Amino acid sequence: PNGIDVPADARIVAEIVDGPAAVPANSVRLKLNGNAATPTVNKSGTVTRVELPSSGLFPSGSTQSVELTYQAGTETVTNTWTFRVAAYAIVSTSN
Repeated sequence: PNGIDVPADARIVAEIVDGPAAVPANSVRLKLNGNAATPTVNKSGTVTRVELPSSGLFPSGSTQSVELTYQAGTETVTNTWTFRVAAYAIVSTSN
């Protein structure tokens, strides 16, 4: 969260640790820049790991927003954050 100069091909990873109420893996939702994404969600013991692999390069110097939502008992929890992609140069194949 709030990273600066993040690699352009970064994957998004979050871990949710159960509190008093367990987090069902099937309750996890992820949005990238407001668009629903399909992360891999795995639960091991009390930890739910959410991972969205890289699908290519984020634009140079861009700010990306992530929204992670899940159920914890009867409560819906939403966490949001942004990160800024490192600036990089685009070199044509002719160079």
